[in-house]
Amino acid sequence: PDLVIAVIAAVLSGAVAGDHVSFISDTTVLSSIAAGCDLTRHVVTQAPYAAMIMLWSMLAGTLPIGLYYAGTGGYNNGAALSVGFILVLVTIFGLGVPVVNKTGKY
Repeated sequence: PDLVIAVIAAVLSGAVAGDHVSFISDTTVLSSIAAGCDLTRHVVTQAPYAAMIMLWSMLAGTLPIGLYYAGTGGYNNGAALSVGFILVLVTIFGLGVPVVNKTGKY
């Protein structure tokens, strides 16, 4: 059952990442309308965040879990979740910058 959970997590993370960087996604279109910005600009500004999470999920989750169940190393689901959580926190606090303008406008 642990491998099934890992596969479901990989599929769902790919679906969410694809949803964030798709020009025809309903949530992307509605988000850009609600924020009052151009659709292309919204997708372009979301792409680095989605790419970073895709990279972390592959390096900290999918590959090590696959290696663990293949018997060639890696680690289990709980360790993958912990490593991924730590990587996301380091990314947020290491690369994140405060908003310069208090209104949130450019």
